[in-house]
Amino acid sequence: MNTTHTKRALPALIAVALAGPVCASTTTTVVVEFDGDPAAVHQARSGGQLDSATIQSYRDSLTVNQDAVLEQITAYGVDFSVKNLAINDYLGLPAAVIDYRYTMVFNGVAVEVPVTQVHRIKQVQGVKDVHRTEIHYTSLANSVPFTRATDLYGGIAETGPFDDVREGFEGQGIHVSVIDTGIEWQHEMFGGDPTPPRLGVLPASAAVPTNEKVVYQVPMGDPAIEDGFGHGTHVASTSSGYLGYTYGGNNIPGDSDDEAIHGVAPQSRLHSYSVCSTVGSASGVAGCLGPTIMLALEDSVSDRTLTGFAKPKAHVINMSLGSANGSPNSSTAIAASNAALAGTVVVAAAGNDGSVPGIVGSPSTGTHVISVAASTDPGAASSWFTDVEAAGERQDIQVFPMAGTASPGAGITETFVYVDAGTLLALWPDVSGKIALVNVGGASGAFVETMTNASLA
Repeated sequence: MNTTHTKRALPALIAVALAGPVCASTTTTVVVEFDGDPAAVHQARSGGQLDSATIQSYRDSLTVNQDAVLEQITAYGVDFSVKNLAINDYLGLPAAVIDYRYTMVFNGVAVEVPVTQVHRIKQVQGVKDVHRTEIHYTSLANSVPFTRATDLYGGIAETGPFDDVREGFEGQGIHVSVIDTGIEWQHEMFGGDPTPPRLGVLPASAAVPTNEKVVYQVPMGDPAIEDGFGHGTHVASTSSGYLGYTYGGNNIPGDSDDEAIHGVAPQSRLHSYSVCSTVGSASGVAGCLGPTIMLALEDSVSDRTLTGFAKPKAHVINMSLGSANGSPNSSTAIAASNAALAGTVVVAAAGNDGSVPGIVGSPSTGTHVISVAASTDPGAASSWFTDVEAAGERQDIQVFPMAGTASPGAGITETFVYVDAGTLLALWPDVSGKIALVNVGGASGAFVETMTNASLA
């Protein structure tokens, strides 16, 4: 689960070619936002004390208002169709068709419309905004020990599928929604239970067994029911995986060198939302459509499924994905922020493009979303890095401690001194008590010669 550090970056990005808009040159998909608070905002404004029936009644009223505005859009001469999503069961057969319509975390609907008519929708009374469809990409970070999550475990670390001592806190009673590429629920990190999760468009049934770990699943991205890529499985194991083992330094599995790994909250339960497409890309994820992500957010914080059946709410939502850039006004950012107002902790990857302007992507730009970035792990003493200005941009340069130098610990702050030719002692300035930034590119002589000159200087 832990990865070696290669550069100072935000959570590792897996980005490849993506499928284009729905009907290429003539039509596009947009998210129409209507006037009026979605139910999560209405609930928050009411002090968070509304019961389920009152919330559902409010959501029903939003649907009625949405239909009235859609009729006005039609009367205005706009030729559109509401987008929908077909969801299959575990045999690959059709189970439900869901409209891209939102009332809980967003007040809006996704529609396919001619490109030349998009501007006309904005002129209709009752329309608050029209959002373009964003493509998001998967991102991933590490690691469990670095977060100090294990400090909460108590004297007995309950990291296995049958551990039930409950004298610490390992995520008992918590449901984590992973909005990603799906989850391979049979994986050993989730207990190896081959039973499928509850399909989230069907009612719960005592006669139908449910996976003990991955308790809820809505396949939205691909026909593949589990995880066609593996990213969501990795994310889920990081958040909730049971105790498992990976090969150690010798890269040979199954021997004494293996390392024990587990997730942050190994006793938590998982909800799997596959929102990213792996079809159409030879090398990985083709992209995650914003309207689909919004449907997953809508379902995660609702106590009824998209088809109207009772379901558990998620206490935590994780989205290790994001757009190339974003703002608090992006549709997915609005939906994610409102999901947090519904009482769920919402976490999203900040991005993966480093220190360049405008790189924080939605949905992490949501006002109430925890936007997570990564930096150099201070515990990796063998891999020190520093940011420097180079050709007008910041770059990562690895820092090597000089032989005989005491370890600086978790971090150091000191003046940099630039050295143009490390192998020529005569060109070294006084670097005593400072950090020598040495140009070794194209220099003659061995690296040890540079290190020796550093000591002399």
